[in-house]
Amino acid sequence: MANTRPGVYVSEAPLARVVANPNSSETLGGFLGTALRGPTTPALVTSWSDFVSKFGSFSGDTTLPYALYQYFNNGGGDAYVARVLASDAAAATKEWNSRLTFEAITEGVWGNAVSVEIALNTDPSTFTLSIKEEQRGVTVTVEQFRELSMDRSSGRYVLKIVNSLTIGSQYVVVSDVAEDDSDLTASPAVTLSGGTDGVEAITAGDYGATLDEFDNIDANFVFNAPGLADATSLVTKIASGRQDSIFICDTDENQTPDMTGAALPASSYAAVYYPWLWIADPAPDAVRGGIKKVPPGASVAGMIVRTDTSRGVFKAPAGVSATLAGAVASETRLTNAQLDTLAEMNINVVRPVPGSGIAAMGARTRAFGTVDQYVSIRRTINYVKKRAADVSRFALFEPNTPPLWEQLRVANGAFLSELWQTGGLAGLDFSQAFYVKCDGENNTQSSIAAGEVHIEIGIAPAFPAEFVVIRVGQFESDASVVVTEEV
Repeated sequence: MANTRPGVYVSEAPLARVVANPNSSETLGGFLGTALRGPTTPALVTSWSDFVSKFGSFSGDTTLPYALYQYFNNGGGDAYVARVLASDAAAATKEWNSRLTFEAITEGVWGNAVSVEIALNTDPSTFTLSIKEEQRGVTVTVEQFRELSMDRSSGRYVLKIVNSLTIGSQYVVVSDVAEDDSDLTASPAVTLSGGTDGVEAITAGDYGATLDEFDNIDANFVFNAPGLADATSLVTKIASGRQDSIFICDTDENQTPDMTGAALPASSYAAVYYPWLWIADPAPDAVRGGIKKVPPGASVAGMIVRTDTSRGVFKAPAGVSATLAGAVASETRLTNAQLDTLAEMNINVVRPVPGSGIAAMGARTRAFGTVDQYVSIRRTINYVKKRAADVSRFALFEPNTPPLWEQLRVANGAFLSELWQTGGLAGLDFSQAFYVKCDGENNTQSSIAAGEVHIEIGIAPAFPAEFVVIRVGQFESDASVVVTEEV
């Protein structure tokens, strides 16, 4: 019926589906290195205390504790951490009363400090299992499981409880030697033994195998292997495989500024930071006022996550605001000539900044002469790829027709608009900042028949201002003198 008089008319009609943008994946820290104990597959760590409970505190030459301490100290958020071990490392083990065998949950000498004690209850069919650990010369009970049973049909069967992934032990796994349902008899407590960190040196292959364990975690990572001076093979894995993360590389301790002998990966998925830092030593047994020299990568990773939270991935993680908490001095004092040389090699220097502290004063990747030679641009591209995959996932198994293409253009255009509005893309308007193409031109009959829908996204990333050039002019009457200063 035609509208014949002025008014507001409401009708119902099908509209293009609006796909809600999922929350953008927060940047996660990704760390691999040596620790007192802990899993060799990535474990989620949400705080320093959480790390200590899973991997142990400061100990010997382990690399992860100081790294994670500095990561959280500099504003880092959730992180996945994996412990790297030599190929011949072994787990401590011990048999109890010819009935149960206890084995440390992961390999390493740490397991030799673990003991188990079983106390029979008044009801002889149940018992209490106590897991103890020697900590700084004192044996403490770290776990206790009550009302356990040897009856395999019972809900409290010892293997079901202790080996449970959700409520089980964080120290040991247990196996039933006799595999029968008879009750236990009294026996003294036993201490696990035979645990070793291995005598073989940890190799690049060991690090590579550990990095592979991150493959099934869908996230934008800021990776770091604290103290690993040659991360080239790990960067190559990320560049050819994940393509959604960046590796923060450390150099060797006492590395000379000319980088003689340094292993520097050549990839936009890698950023190298130099030199090492002196930090206030946070270890409980450190001398009062003591300092500790650590690689800068973990501190930088925390600062990057902090910058993401306050500004976004498009903000270059460098400058007077990119200070590194806990740092009291840099390992090496650099001359202007050395700073120039390092800049030419795309090495990011952490150095004292008057009035601010120790700060990262560089934000380049190890790519040269391309747009992704900047950390912020590489990470913006990574973000766009990840977000585009997330918002487009609804299209799986949908009819590959023009209405679907329109939905994909809307979904991807929405998050790109948001990125532009927050300053993550260049351009005076949307058309200059990005485009999304998903139509009959790039979705041909042959691609449709192959089950493919193609989306093309172009972005104009915002370049960081690396150099501030100030022209100061002094004029007098008709004469003028112009001085150019670079800050």
